[in-house]
Amino acid sequence: MQEKRLTGYPSIDKPWLKKYSKGLINQPLFNGSAYEYIWEQNNKNQNDIAIEFFGKKISYKTMFSNINKIENSLKRIGIRKGDVVSIVSLTTPELIYLFYALNHLGAVANMLDPRMPKRMLLKLTKKANSKNIFILNIFNETCKFFCSLDDYNVILMEFSNSMPLLGKLLFLIKEKRKANKTADKWNDFMNKSDELCGDDLELQEESGNKPALIEYTGGTTGEPKGVVLSNNNINSVAEQYSKNGTELKRGQIWQCVSAPFIAYVMIVSTHLPLSQGVTCSISMYDPEKISKSIVKGKYNHIAGNPAVWEKVIQSKAKKSNLSKLVMPISGADSMSETLEKKTNLFLKKCGCKNVICNGYGMTESGAGSCVNLSKTISKMGSVGIPFINTVISVFDETTDKELKYGEIGEICIHGPGVMLGYLNNEKATEEIIKTHKDGKKWLHTGDYGHMDEDGFLFIDGRIKRMIIRENGAKVFPLEIEKEILKIDGVKKCAVIGKKDKMDQIPIGFVVLDKNNNNLNKNEIINHCRNGVQEYSIPDDILFVDKIPLTPIGKVDYRELERLVKVKSNENGEK
Repeated sequence: MQEKRLTGYPSIDKPWLKKYSKGLINQPLFNGSAYEYIWEQNNKNQNDIAIEFFGKKISYKTMFSNINKIENSLKRIGIRKGDVVSIVSLTTPELIYLFYALNHLGAVANMLDPRMPKRMLLKLTKKANSKNIFILNIFNETCKFFCSLDDYNVILMEFSNSMPLLGKLLFLIKEKRKANKTADKWNDFMNKSDELCGDDLELQEESGNKPALIEYTGGTTGEPKGVVLSNNNINSVAEQYSKNGTELKRGQIWQCVSAPFIAYVMIVSTHLPLSQGVTCSISMYDPEKISKSIVKGKYNHIAGNPAVWEKVIQSKAKKSNLSKLVMPISGADSMSETLEKKTNLFLKKCGCKNVICNGYGMTESGAGSCVNLSKTISKMGSVGIPFINTVISVFDETTDKELKYGEIGEICIHGPGVMLGYLNNEKATEEIIKTHKDGKKWLHTGDYGHMDEDGFLFIDGRIKRMIIRENGAKVFPLEIEKEILKIDGVKKCAVIGKKDKMDQIPIGFVVLDKNNNNLNKNEIINHCRNGVQEYSIPDDILFVDKIPLTPIGKVDYRELERLVKVKSNENGEK
């Protein structure tokens, strides 16, 4: 049979579908609530382990029982279908129960980042029209703040509630926190419940396209925007991932970082494993500790960022047995090819049969849209192929004209994971989700990239990071970073643009390897002359001890911009 001839346009050819089982391509996705999905997938295997928390193992039976109790308590305090409930917490078993209880009730979980200033938390809570707020007790000052306000019903969640007895005692001794007398205690809240069985609860009808979860963008360009995700958005990411050929088996263990205010964690590292009968093993976000737990070979699936994987390969546990590791995923930030090669070498030496699986997605696309699937379906430097029901292509950012293979333009996503919209912000929604000439709604990611003829996506940079020179030339910082990282002795690199009169010039930040720190900036600039266009050659190189990162492990470009201003002021520049 002759192979279908390519048109040259990814959205028409969909070359990535050749990598998927034909029987799954036209199979409809689940249509229902997130709770319904995990119930349907697990109600016949309730003795399996759903959650692991500080060594304590919790079965699906216990999980569903607690979800049902919490749902009844939610009803008792007046929460109804369509209500928005705010949550300021880390991931604990109680947080997971609460999310699914709200979901089954038809309410919406508004996940707020505890690191936000209290006034910002209040602003976002008001914007969501949320009157009930659950706060983890380790955030006592935030709890006091909301309790001092009249219009909020505050319930204090207990961090140590599901810990083993010894762990709970040690935690309580260490914390020595006094209970907040003005907030409802978790146990008092739970006592409002009558016992209910999972199959006694009436399932919500037509819940698939109803809002289920609000997560927030990073707010690097202003106030964080609330991303409203439906049940189908959440479920589609989990279900598409399960169909990509990855060895997902009941009883495996998935490492989950305790950060539910990050969409990737809530959807890919929590809902996905729970929907497939895989144990969700919760760990606090600490790259050092996470890397140590990884090299012990406990997990079958790991979703880390480049900072975590760098710690892993730097560990002294070179004889680790990682043969159980099925899917070593990297996301949240771009991984350099140098780090990718080093990580793959480490994984191979430790018995892992797979390579690092770089992926790509946004909060606005349900956190996951494409991934390198396995050792045989992977390309160095790419972020993989689109999920089975998702279409990704590249467009001219000014005309929305689709570009052909190899051409660089704005990455756009069309698929079931694309959000309902931004919370109470129709204008911003229309700016990012646009209807193209093909009649489809496309999510504009703000990232530059290109796709090859096999359907693998490559990231070439961020539109907002792109440097526009005085003559109109476009400079991609990622291209310069990749070139500098080829130099022996360069450990890390980041490039930003600096305003210089009417021009914008590239400035490189470089971290040198301790064993090879004799490089000077002229050597690095001269190396770039042979690898990038003349207008992309860095104007200056600044050596630093480390590249600053945000709390979730991404490069902190705002801090780099501040450092450039400090350097300019020291030199007397205007």
